Amino acid sequence: MTVIREGDLVFDFGSITAHLFDDSKEEAKTHGVPEMSRVDIIAEFPDHLLLIEVKDLDDRTILEARREEIERSQLKKYTERNDLANKYKESYLYLSLMDRYTTLKKRYVVLIAKEQIDSALLRQARDRVINQTFMAGPFGRGWSVSTYLNDAAVFDLKTWREFYPGITITRVP
Repeated sequence: MTVIREGDLVFDFGSITAHLFDDSKEEAKTHGVPEMSRVDIIAEFPDHLLLIEVKDLDDRTILEARREEIERSQLKKYTERNDLANKYKESYLYLSLMDRYTTLKKRYVVLIAKEQIDSALLRQARDRVINQTFMAGPFGRGWSVSTYLNDAAVFDLKTWREFYPGITITRVP
């Protein structure tokens, strides 16, 4: 059984092999390249690799009095800048240079750890992540996205449970 804690969230992957990839908080570094941004978790399925970035809007450190204002500004920041796309691109680059997981399809999932977010906002966030994940290629042309990314999604906790019922997430007090 693979269990990973990311902040206040505990992911139970069951029999799926998974590990922290953004180990900047850990003493034992798995790759030691601090300049590169990395996704938080990598899960290895038989036919694909799931790269997971976690953004916790229900983190208990958010002040209750300003929660809604902070949530809106954080969600806007996550979706309008290239931060989420860069997490995937730089993780992909690192894994490719290590010659790891080169034959598996890549799926990138951003989990906005809040029980439920408006579905239009989730769609907008997904579209932005996909558009911003585009990598410029040689001679002014872009690389085919399918070369390095097979799918991307942005989930809240409710949609996560629908798509990944076998990977449970609980919040620790």
